[in-house]
Amino acid sequence: MPNWNKTKYVFIGSKEEIGKLYEIIVNTLSDKTQKSGDFGNDWLGFIVKAINENPNEIYCRGYIENPKLTNETTLKFTTWTAWSCCYELFELICQKFPTLEYYFISTEPNNGVYQTNDKNREYFKYSGKYEVIGKEEIRFFTEIGNVISKMNGESIPNDTIYLKIPIG
Repeated sequence: MPNWNKTKYVFIGSKEEIGKLYEIIVNTLSDKTQKSGDFGNDWLGFIVKAINENPNEIYCRGYIENPKLTNETTLKFTTWTAWSCCYELFELICQKFPTLEYYFISTEPNNGVYQTNDKNREYFKYSGKYEVIGKEEIRFFTEIGNVISKMNGESIPNDTIYLKIPIG
């Protein structure tokens, strides 16, 4: 059984792309015909499928809740995922929707993982125990997972790798 990681997200971008992402999430949550054994219709893998990607190739062990448009260019929601936030999934969403960028605050207290990429505390208020990570660290977590997977011939979810990196 995993330790559950709660991550709050704020996506900002163009009205069109925020609207498309919101529609994907809402349609996923309202589609009662699709179910995942562990998560029901709120499984993050259904969002991966909706953007035409394979959920077996992208770490998406978790679910999404409470999508809210705070205005035409801002979308907020929360995910609950196993062990850590899903960096790779949300980086992929930003590749699919190039005007989007996202900010998050992630908490998994059992392993002492407290992370955010909101360096200026513009979207989240947080204490000093949160480690601020940037795009370079997020890319590193994804790339190191791919390297380890190739070395041992097994798929390792990129998001289960966590290394403390001093941010200076």
